[in-house]
Amino acid sequence: MGFLDNLFNKNKTSKEIKDCERQLERRPTDPVLLKKLGDLYSKAGDNESAAAVYLRLGEIYAQKGFYPKAIALFKQAQKTNPGSDDSYLRLAELYVSQGFQRDAAAQYVKLSELTEKSGDSEGATRYMQQAAELDPAHKQVKQQAAAFDLP
Repeated sequence: MGFLDNLFNKNKTSKEIKDCERQLERRPTDPVLLKKLGDLYSKAGDNESAAAVYLRLGEIYAQKGFYPKAIALFKQAQKTNPGSDDSYLRLAELYVSQGFQRDAAAQYVKLSELTEKSGDSEGATRYMQQAAELDPAHKQVKQQAAAFDLP
């Protein structure tokens, strides 16, 4: 793709984002519009905004009881913006509410790692404890719990 093609494509995406945002002002919970907006942000390289939209849409599906769709959107938010804590936390909470303890524990382990990297050892320990309570047999939980000073 040449420079001019790339430039015109970005302008087209930017225009589509603005159009989609205008439509969402009238219909803020429209799942089709939200998915399209998230995809447009992703295409434009704005992964943070894309992940936020995917989380928002996932929340809507979770509130309506469409848990598999909500899980898929939370995972898409993780893939789009892997450094964001929100998608891991929300997915862990949804897994707990659905009885998927091992999956929830894995999300808390990842959340613990992200929190530790940001310098919050207390928060990381708290998330690791939650993972250990949900799935004490989880291999990574055992290894990492040994590294933390658990009370």
